[in-house]
Amino acid sequence: MHSQMPSAGAAAAPGESCSASPAIAVGVAETFGLRSRARALLVGDGNFSFADALGKLGTGCAIAATALETHEQLVEAELQDVVERIARLRTQGIAVGLGVDAMNLADSLPADIQGTFDVVIFQFPQHPERRKIHLQRQLLRGFFASASTHLAPEGSIVVSLCRGQGGTPAEEVPRKGADTWQVQEAAAEVGFILQQVRPCPVQELEVLGYQSTGFRNRGLRETNANVVQDRGFNYKGSLTHVFCRETSTAFAAFPLERRHDISFWEPEDFSEEQLQQALSQGVGPGVDLELEMLDQYCKEDGRRARTYRVRMSTIRRALTLPAFRKICEAVRDSISASASCVASTKGSAEGQKREVPGMDIARAPQ
Repeated sequence: MHSQMPSAGAAAAPGESCSASPAIAVGVAETFGLRSRARALLVGDGNFSFADALGKLGTGCAIAATALETHEQLVEAELQDVVERIARLRTQGIAVGLGVDAMNLADSLPADIQGTFDVVIFQFPQHPERRKIHLQRQLLRGFFASASTHLAPEGSIVVSLCRGQGGTPAEEVPRKGADTWQVQEAAAEVGFILQQVRPCPVQELEVLGYQSTGFRNRGLRETNANVVQDRGFNYKGSLTHVFCRETSTAFAAFPLERRHDISFWEPEDFSEEQLQQALSQGVGPGVDLELEMLDQYCKEDGRRARTYRVRMSTIRRALTLPAFRKICEAVRDSISASASCVASTKGSAEGQKREVPGMDIARAPQ
Protein backbone atom coordinates (compact mmCIF):
# COMPACT_ATOMS: atom_id res chain seq x y z
CA MET A 1 0.00 0.00 0.00
CA HIS A 2 1.38 3.41 -0.90
CA SER A 3 2.03 5.73 1.99
CA GLN A 4 1.19 9.40 1.62
CA MET A 5 3.87 11.46 -0.04
CA PRO A 6 3.67 14.90 -1.65
CA SER A 7 2.58 14.56 -5.26
CA ALA A 8 4.03 17.88 -6.35
CA GLY A 9 7.52 16.47 -6.54
CA ALA A 10 7.47 16.32 -10.34
CA ALA A 11 6.68 19.98 -10.83
CA ALA A 12 9.16 22.79 -11.26
CA ALA A 13 9.81 25.05 -8.31
CA PRO A 14 7.99 28.38 -8.14
CA GLY A 15 9.64 30.78 -10.50
CA GLU A 16 11.37 27.94 -12.35
CA SER A 17 10.39 26.26 -15.58
CA CYS A 18 11.59 23.23 -17.42
CA SER A 19 14.40 24.63 -19.58
CA ALA A 20 14.49 21.53 -21.79
CA SER A 21 12.36 21.21 -24.91
CA PRO A 22 9.16 19.17 -24.61
CA ALA A 23 10.71 16.38 -26.69
CA ILE A 24 13.72 16.16 -24.36
CA ALA A 25 11.49 16.25 -21.28
CA VAL A 26 9.34 13.43 -22.62
CA GLY A 27 12.39 11.37 -23.56
CA VAL A 28 13.96 11.71 -20.11
CA ALA A 29 10.68 10.86 -18.40
CA GLU A 30 10.25 7.75 -20.54
CA THR A 31 13.81 6.60 -19.93
CA PHE A 32 13.32 6.62 -16.17
CA GLY A 33 9.70 5.47 -16.13
CA LEU A 34 8.22 8.67 -14.70
CA ARG A 35 4.51 9.13 -15.25
CA SER A 36 1.54 10.86 -13.70
CA ARG A 37 0.39 9.53 -10.31
CA ALA A 38 3.31 7.12 -10.10
CA ARG A 39 5.81 7.01 -7.23
CA ALA A 40 9.54 7.08 -7.87
CA LEU A 41 12.30 6.38 -5.36
CA LEU A 42 15.81 7.64 -6.11
CA VAL A 43 18.67 6.07 -4.16
CA GLY A 44 22.29 7.15 -3.97
CA ASP A 45 21.53 10.67 -5.24
CA GLY A 46 24.60 12.10 -3.52
CA ASN A 47 24.31 15.76 -4.52
CA PHE A 48 20.54 15.60 -5.22
CA SER A 49 20.95 17.26 -8.61
CA PHE A 50 19.34 14.19 -10.23
CA ALA A 51 16.18 14.68 -8.18
CA ASP A 52 16.35 18.39 -8.92
CA ALA A 53 16.46 17.70 -12.67
CA LEU A 54 13.67 15.12 -12.66
CA GLY A 55 11.50 17.38 -10.54
CA LYS A 56 11.49 19.98 -13.31
CA LEU A 57 9.92 17.65 -15.88
CA GLY A 58 6.37 18.24 -14.73
CA THR A 59 5.37 14.58 -15.09
CA GLY A 60 3.06 14.47 -12.07
CA CYS A 61 5.18 11.66 -10.62
CA ALA A 62 5.73 11.81 -6.85
CA ILE A 63 9.49 11.70 -6.28
CA ALA A 64 11.40 10.70 -3.17
CA ALA A 65 15.17 11.24 -3.26
CA THR A 66 17.67 9.64 -0.89
CA ALA A 67 21.41 9.54 -0.27
CA LEU A 68 23.71 7.45 1.90
CA GLU A 69 25.30 10.54 3.47
CA THR A 70 23.75 12.03 6.59
CA HIS A 71 23.07 15.73 7.04
CA GLU A 72 26.07 16.00 9.37
CA GLN A 73 28.34 14.39 6.76
CA LEU A 74 27.18 16.81 4.10
CA VAL A 75 27.78 19.77 6.39
CA GLU A 76 31.20 18.48 7.47
CA ALA A 77 32.14 18.04 3.80
CA GLU A 78 31.31 21.72 3.27
CA LEU A 79 29.02 20.87 0.37
CA GLN A 80 26.83 23.86 1.10
CA ASP A 81 25.15 23.86 -2.31
CA VAL A 82 23.89 20.33 -1.61
CA VAL A 83 22.38 21.35 1.73
CA GLU A 84 20.67 24.32 0.07
CA ARG A 85 19.43 22.11 -2.77
CA ILE A 86 17.86 19.71 -0.29
CA ALA A 87 15.99 22.56 1.37
CA ARG A 88 14.76 23.74 -2.02
CA LEU A 89 13.61 20.25 -3.02
CA ARG A 90 11.60 19.92 0.14
CA THR A 91 9.83 23.20 -0.52
CA GLN A 92 8.94 21.83 -3.96
CA GLY A 93 7.29 18.79 -2.40
CA ILE A 94 10.06 16.28 -3.12
CA ALA A 95 10.62 14.03 -0.12
CA VAL A 96 14.28 13.77 0.90
CA GLY A 97 15.87 11.00 2.95
CA LEU A 98 19.41 11.08 4.32
CA GLY A 99 21.46 8.19 5.67
CA VAL A 100 19.57 5.76 3.41
CA ASP A 101 21.40 2.57 2.51
CA ALA A 102 20.46 1.32 -0.96
CA MET A 103 21.28 -2.22 0.19
CA ASN A 104 19.04 -1.97 3.25
CA LEU A 105 16.07 0.20 2.42
CA ALA A 106 13.81 -1.56 4.90
CA ASP A 107 15.80 -0.31 7.89
CA SER A 108 17.06 3.02 6.57
CA LEU A 109 14.16 4.70 4.75
CA PRO A 110 12.62 7.47 6.88
CA ALA A 111 9.03 7.30 8.05
CA ASP A 112 7.79 9.73 5.40
CA ILE A 113 9.25 7.62 2.57
CA GLN A 114 7.57 4.25 2.95
CA GLY A 115 5.28 1.93 1.01
CA THR A 116 5.84 0.60 -2.48
CA PHE A 117 7.09 2.44 -5.54
CA ASP A 118 6.40 2.15 -9.25
CA VAL A 119 10.05 2.74 -10.10
CA VAL A 120 13.25 2.59 -8.05
CA ILE A 121 16.23 4.34 -9.65
CA PHE A 122 19.93 4.07 -8.89
CA GLN A 123 21.75 6.63 -11.03
CA PHE A 124 25.42 5.65 -11.39
CA PRO A 125 25.92 3.48 -8.30
CA GLN A 126 29.44 3.41 -6.91
CA HIS A 127 30.89 1.53 -3.97
CA PRO A 128 33.31 3.69 -1.94
CA GLU A 129 36.10 1.27 -2.80
CA ARG A 130 35.56 1.86 -6.48
CA ARG A 131 38.55 -0.15 -7.71
CA LYS A 132 37.27 -3.43 -6.26
CA ILE A 133 34.94 -4.90 -8.84
CA HIS A 134 33.59 -7.61 -6.56
CA LEU A 135 32.31 -4.92 -4.21
CA GLN A 136 30.53 -3.18 -7.09
CA ARG A 137 28.78 -6.46 -7.90
CA GLN A 138 27.95 -6.91 -4.25
CA LEU A 139 26.45 -3.42 -4.18
CA LEU A 140 24.23 -4.21 -7.18
CA ARG A 141 23.08 -7.54 -5.74
CA GLY A 142 22.24 -5.94 -2.42
CA PHE A 143 20.42 -3.08 -4.11
CA PHE A 144 18.26 -5.34 -6.30
CA ALA A 145 17.35 -7.52 -3.34
CA SER A 146 16.44 -4.51 -1.21
CA ALA A 147 14.61 -2.57 -3.96
CA SER A 148 12.51 -5.59 -4.94
CA THR A 149 10.78 -5.53 -1.54
CA HIS A 150 9.72 -1.89 -2.07
CA LEU A 151 8.56 -2.26 -5.66
CA ALA A 152 4.98 -2.45 -6.90
CA PRO A 153 4.07 -5.77 -8.61
CA GLU A 154 4.40 -4.29 -12.09
CA GLY A 155 7.10 -1.79 -11.17
CA SER A 156 10.57 -1.41 -12.63
CA ILE A 157 14.10 -0.97 -11.32
CA VAL A 158 16.31 1.43 -13.28
CA VAL A 159 20.11 1.45 -13.06
CA SER A 160 22.43 3.74 -15.02
CA LEU A 161 26.04 2.63 -15.39
CA CYS A 162 29.14 4.07 -16.99
CA ARG A 163 30.47 2.65 -20.24
CA GLY A 164 31.48 -0.98 -19.98
CA GLN A 165 30.34 -1.51 -16.41
CA GLY A 166 27.06 -3.33 -17.10
CA GLY A 167 28.52 -6.10 -19.22
CA THR A 168 25.50 -6.49 -21.51
CA PRO A 169 25.47 -6.82 -25.33
CA ALA A 170 24.33 -3.19 -25.47
CA GLU A 171 27.86 -1.98 -24.74
CA GLU A 172 29.62 -0.37 -27.69
CA VAL A 173 32.89 -2.03 -26.72
CA PRO A 174 32.27 -5.41 -25.07
CA ARG A 175 34.36 -6.47 -22.11
CA LYS A 176 35.01 -9.92 -20.71
CA GLY A 177 32.35 -10.86 -18.18
CA ALA A 178 34.98 -11.02 -15.45
CA ASP A 179 35.78 -7.34 -16.08
CA THR A 180 32.23 -6.03 -15.67
CA TRP A 181 29.75 -5.46 -12.85
CA GLN A 182 27.43 -8.13 -14.34
CA VAL A 183 24.25 -6.15 -13.76
CA GLN A 184 22.05 -8.65 -15.62
CA GLU A 185 23.26 -11.43 -13.31
CA ALA A 186 22.64 -9.36 -10.18
CA ALA A 187 19.05 -8.71 -11.25
CA ALA A 188 18.42 -12.35 -12.17
CA GLU A 189 19.31 -13.43 -8.63
CA VAL A 190 16.10 -11.84 -7.37
CA GLY A 191 13.93 -12.77 -10.36
CA PHE A 192 14.32 -9.69 -12.59
CA ILE A 193 15.02 -9.59 -16.31
CA LEU A 194 16.63 -6.81 -18.32
CA GLN A 195 13.72 -5.42 -20.30
CA GLN A 196 15.31 -2.39 -21.93
CA VAL A 197 18.63 -0.59 -22.37
CA ARG A 198 18.95 3.01 -23.55
CA PRO A 199 21.76 5.56 -23.72
CA CYS A 200 21.67 7.48 -20.47
CA PRO A 201 20.42 11.01 -21.27
CA VAL A 202 23.08 12.79 -19.21
CA GLN A 203 23.35 15.81 -21.51
CA GLU A 204 19.58 16.25 -21.46
CA LEU A 205 19.63 15.99 -17.67
CA GLU A 206 22.39 18.60 -17.49
CA VAL A 207 20.11 21.05 -19.28
CA LEU A 208 17.76 20.51 -16.34
CA GLY A 209 20.51 21.16 -13.79
CA TYR A 210 21.94 17.67 -13.27
CA GLN A 211 25.59 17.59 -12.22
CA SER A 212 27.36 14.39 -13.22
CA THR A 213 29.58 14.22 -10.18
CA GLY A 214 30.13 11.73 -7.42
CA PHE A 215 31.39 11.88 -3.88
CA ARG A 216 34.89 10.38 -3.84
CA ASN A 217 37.62 10.05 -1.25
CA ARG A 218 40.69 12.16 -1.97
CA GLY A 219 43.21 9.43 -1.29
CA LEU A 220 44.32 6.45 0.69
CA ARG A 221 46.46 8.26 3.25
CA GLU A 222 45.27 8.39 6.81
CA THR A 223 45.16 12.17 6.70
CA ASN A 224 42.86 12.42 3.70
CA ALA A 225 41.07 9.08 3.35
CA ASN A 226 37.83 10.44 4.81
CA VAL A 227 37.79 13.78 3.03
CA VAL A 228 34.84 13.97 0.67
CA GLN A 229 34.91 15.84 -2.59
CA ASP A 230 32.49 16.32 -5.45
CA ARG A 231 34.32 15.04 -8.52
CA GLY A 232 33.15 14.64 -12.07
CA PHE A 233 33.33 11.36 -13.98
CA ASN A 234 33.25 10.31 -17.61
CA TYR A 235 29.65 9.58 -18.55
CA LYS A 236 30.20 9.11 -22.30
CA GLY A 237 28.76 5.82 -23.49
CA SER A 238 26.81 5.33 -20.25
CA LEU A 239 23.66 3.22 -20.41
CA THR A 240 20.38 3.15 -18.50
CA HIS A 241 19.10 -0.38 -17.78
CA VAL A 242 15.43 -1.06 -17.04
CA PHE A 243 14.48 -4.26 -15.20
CA CYS A 244 11.14 -5.87 -14.48
CA ARG A 245 10.03 -9.00 -12.67
CA GLU A 246 9.93 -12.27 -14.56
CA THR A 247 6.34 -12.72 -15.79
CA SER A 248 4.59 -14.62 -18.56
CA THR A 249 4.35 -11.43 -20.63
CA ALA A 250 7.82 -9.95 -20.04
CA PHE A 251 10.65 -10.41 -22.52
CA ALA A 252 14.30 -9.56 -22.04
CA ALA A 253 16.19 -7.18 -24.31
CA PHE A 254 18.98 -9.75 -24.57
CA PRO A 255 18.89 -13.48 -23.91
CA LEU A 256 20.49 -14.98 -20.87
CA GLU A 257 22.86 -17.64 -22.16
CA ARG A 258 24.47 -20.35 -20.06
CA ARG A 259 26.48 -23.48 -20.59
CA HIS A 260 27.55 -26.30 -18.32
CA ASP A 261 29.30 -29.66 -18.82
CA ILE A 262 28.11 -32.89 -17.22
CA SER A 263 29.58 -36.42 -17.29
CA PHE A 264 27.91 -39.68 -16.27
CA TRP A 265 27.87 -43.44 -16.76
CA GLU A 266 25.17 -44.60 -19.16
CA PRO A 267 22.25 -46.66 -17.91
CA GLU A 268 21.32 -49.52 -20.25
CA ASP A 269 18.27 -47.70 -21.57
CA PHE A 270 19.93 -44.28 -21.95
CA SER A 271 18.98 -41.98 -24.84
CA GLU A 272 19.69 -38.36 -25.62
CA GLU A 273 15.97 -37.77 -25.92
CA GLN A 274 15.52 -38.79 -22.29
CA LEU A 275 18.36 -36.49 -21.22
CA GLN A 276 16.86 -33.60 -23.16
CA GLN A 277 13.45 -34.23 -21.62
CA ALA A 278 14.83 -34.41 -18.09
CA LEU A 279 16.72 -31.15 -18.54
CA SER A 280 13.70 -29.44 -20.09
CA GLN A 281 11.55 -30.45 -17.15
CA GLY A 282 14.21 -29.15 -14.79
CA VAL A 283 14.57 -25.69 -16.27
CA GLY A 284 10.88 -25.23 -16.99
CA PRO A 285 9.14 -23.34 -19.81
CA GLY A 286 10.58 -20.48 -21.80
CA VAL A 287 14.11 -21.92 -22.04
CA ASP A 288 15.78 -23.24 -25.20
CA LEU A 289 18.23 -26.10 -24.66
CA GLU A 290 20.94 -27.56 -26.84
CA LEU A 291 23.04 -30.68 -26.20
CA GLU A 292 26.51 -31.29 -27.56
CA MET A 293 28.31 -34.57 -26.81
CA LEU A 294 31.94 -33.75 -26.07
CA ASP A 295 33.27 -37.22 -25.27
CA GLN A 296 32.31 -40.88 -25.05
CA TYR A 297 34.27 -43.53 -23.16
CA CYS A 298 33.95 -47.33 -22.95
CA LYS A 299 35.63 -49.45 -20.27
CA GLU A 300 36.81 -53.01 -20.76
CA ASP A 301 33.86 -54.31 -18.77
CA GLY A 302 31.47 -52.68 -21.24
CA ARG A 303 30.39 -49.69 -19.18
CA ARG A 304 30.06 -46.46 -21.12
CA ALA A 305 30.41 -42.87 -20.02
CA ARG A 306 29.45 -39.66 -21.79
CA THR A 307 30.24 -35.98 -21.41
CA TYR A 308 27.76 -33.40 -22.65
CA ARG A 309 27.83 -29.65 -22.92
CA VAL A 310 24.40 -28.27 -22.10
CA ARG A 311 23.60 -24.83 -23.49
CA MET A 312 20.56 -22.76 -22.63
CA SER A 313 19.13 -19.48 -23.85
CA THR A 314 16.11 -17.58 -22.60
CA ILE A 315 14.51 -14.16 -22.97
CA ARG A 316 11.70 -14.96 -20.56
CA ARG A 317 13.35 -16.38 -17.48
CA ALA A 318 15.63 -14.97 -14.80
CA LEU A 319 17.64 -18.17 -14.51
CA THR A 320 21.01 -17.65 -12.86
CA LEU A 321 24.11 -19.64 -13.75
CA PRO A 322 24.30 -21.33 -10.31
CA ALA A 323 20.64 -22.34 -10.60
CA PHE A 324 21.22 -23.74 -14.10
CA ARG A 325 24.25 -25.68 -12.90
CA LYS A 326 22.26 -27.11 -10.03
CA ILE A 327 19.56 -28.35 -12.41
CA CYS A 328 22.11 -29.93 -14.75
CA GLU A 329 23.87 -31.66 -11.89
CA ALA A 330 20.61 -32.94 -10.43
CA VAL A 331 19.81 -34.57 -13.79
CA ARG A 332 23.38 -35.90 -13.97
CA ASP A 333 23.09 -37.39 -10.47
CA SER A 334 19.78 -39.04 -11.33
CA ILE A 335 21.28 -40.69 -14.40
CA SER A 336 24.38 -41.77 -12.46
CA ALA A 337 22.25 -43.28 -9.71
CA SER A 338 20.29 -45.26 -12.28
CA ALA A 339 23.51 -46.55 -13.86
CA SER A 340 24.93 -47.41 -10.44
CA CYS A 341 21.82 -49.38 -9.53
CA VAL A 342 22.04 -51.40 -12.75
CA ALA A 343 25.75 -52.06 -12.19
CA SER A 344 25.10 -53.26 -8.63
CA THR A 345 22.56 -55.83 -9.76
CA LYS A 346 25.07 -57.15 -12.25
CA GLY A 347 27.90 -57.60 -9.76
CA SER A 348 30.56 -60.23 -10.07
CA ALA A 349 30.05 -63.81 -8.98
CA GLU A 350 31.92 -63.00 -5.76
CA GLY A 351 29.13 -60.54 -4.92
CA GLN A 352 31.26 -57.48 -5.34
CA LYS A 353 29.25 -54.45 -6.31
CA ARG A 354 30.38 -52.34 -9.17
CA GLU A 355 30.39 -48.84 -7.78
CA VAL A 356 29.82 -46.20 -10.41
CA PRO A 357 30.21 -42.74 -8.91
CA GLY A 358 29.25 -39.69 -10.92
CA MET A 359 32.22 -38.33 -12.80
CA ASP A 360 33.60 -34.91 -11.94
CA ILE A 361 32.24 -32.26 -14.22
CA ALA A 362 34.35 -29.70 -16.02
CA ARG A 363 32.50 -26.46 -15.52
CA ALA A 364 32.53 -24.38 -18.65
CA PRO A 365 32.84 -20.63 -18.32
CA GLN A 366 29.69 -18.63 -18.76
